[in-house]
Amino acid sequence: MESLESGTSQAQGSAPFQRLSTRAGSARPLGLAVVVAIALAALVGWWLTRSPIPAAGPAAEPAVPVEPPARLENPEVTRADTGLGEPGERPPAVYPAELDDPSRFEGRGKVEIHLKAPPGIELPERWTVTFTPSPARIGGDKAVARKVDVTSGPVAEIRDVQLGAYSVRASAGDLESEPYDFELRKPDEVDVVFPLTLRERGYISGRVVDARGTPVEGLPVFLLAQRGEFRREVKTDASGTYTFPKIPDGDYRVRVGTPEAALAAVEDLSFVAPSAHLRDLSTPPLGTLNLRVVDENGVGLSGVKVQGLGLLSGAFEVVTGPDGRASAGPCVGGDLKLYASDPTAGNGNAQLHFHPDEGPGEIEIRLRR
Repeated sequence: MESLESGTSQAQGSAPFQRLSTRAGSARPLGLAVVVAIALAALVGWWLTRSPIPAAGPAAEPAVPVEPPARLENPEVTRADTGLGEPGERPPAVYPAELDDPSRFEGRGKVEIHLKAPPGIELPERWTVTFTPSPARIGGDKAVARKVDVTSGPVAEIRDVQLGAYSVRASAGDLESEPYDFELRKPDEVDVVFPLTLRERGYISGRVVDARGTPVEGLPVFLLAQRGEFRREVKTDASGTYTFPKIPDGDYRVRVGTPEAALAAVEDLSFVAPSAHLRDLSTPPLGTLNLRVVDENGVGLSGVKVQGLGLLSGAFEVVTGPDGRASAGPCVGGDLKLYASDPTAGNGNAQLHFHPDEGPGEIEIRLRR
């Protein structure tokens, strides 16, 4: 009995059994742990709702911007979006409204010209201003050609000029200015002022050769204006060269032989001073026609007029000299008719085929009354 009681007493007083006791005094640490756990759970929940953690995976690629469809535009034309048509459709072109306003060339204006001259050239006392409608500019169809003679010194004030587009030039003798193109129009250009500087007129030159490249002497060469009545004639020298001096600026044609049946030609020539040297002009084979006019007795007659017709080089006319002889040319080969006439000796004619290389040495025409 003593041994059992002693064992029980040791068990109740030992420390290990006291820590496992379930008495009311040992519940305080457990309650505190529960409160701390609840607070930590609330803090974790608040943090998760504030900064969500993205799901793990590959990084997303940045979005590629979508470009609008390409449109071809002319930078020289201003366009306005009218809101009409399908998306991407080209809007209609918009041009300045004044281009379609015909009233801007209705009325009259004033032009003031200041004449100048380069060093060494004296300003003339009298000079001329020529207004020419400009066909290449808007308003040229409204302009009116006009020529004004100026005697009031180097400044000319020309009033009552029809509004339009013009090319104006000053000239005096063998001097002239370059053309000046301008528009006289409403609303702010009805009064214009500009200078014109005189300069010496230029020259046009060239050379004529035959089919063998040999220079042709004594052949007529004509310079004709493409518009207007300007006409000049010169003849080639021993080197085949021709020169047209003191020619106004302008558009011309050059014709060799005759204007109506040219042996060679330059159809289009825009000349601007001081000079222009043209390419060689080549003609067909040419030769000289020798002839002699005699009376019924075979005596040579001087002073007789002879005409030649039928050759491509054109008609010609010569007068016989001593012993009735004359020469014509250069002439192109072909069928030729000769007519001679004298008031006292009578008339005569001849027909032949002329060849520059194989023609007869001399053609005789006998006159009869």
